[in-house]
Amino acid sequence: MSGPLPLRPHHALCLRFFVGKGYGDDFVSGMAAVQNRLREHPDGRVVLTGGADRVCARCPNNAGGVCASAEKSSRYDEKCLSAFGLTIGQVLTWSELEQIAQSVVLSPAARAAVCSDCRWDSVCREQQEKIRASR
Repeated sequence: MSGPLPLRPHHALCLRFFVGKGYGDDFVSGMAAVQNRLREHPDGRVVLTGGADRVCARCPNNAGGVCASAEKSSRYDEKCLSAFGLTIGQVLTWSELEQIAQSVVLSPAARAAVCSDCRWDSVCREQQEKIRASR
């Protein structure tokens, strides 16, 4: 992996719960590629960004690098930054970010506080229960 991968803070949760569902085939294949890259390179660096990242690249809400749901995405990012104790621009490895995000991943109340109004909430809630049951 060359250079840190720009990543919106809330995408740390999206990537953890992603199971091949999304806005369409192009988005799903793009999201899967990012997820696979991070799984294959857990020590690869990510840089937290407040704008469009690699996950956004194939999203139908991405209009020239600007999210059509910018207010909601920014709100999710701010809540994740607060929950994670991190800041925009911070660079860390994917495995470090995953470990930090684990507190939200494992807590239904914490996850709901971040993104319960997301259209994919039911998918994430189902995955969260599977993760919690496997522990």
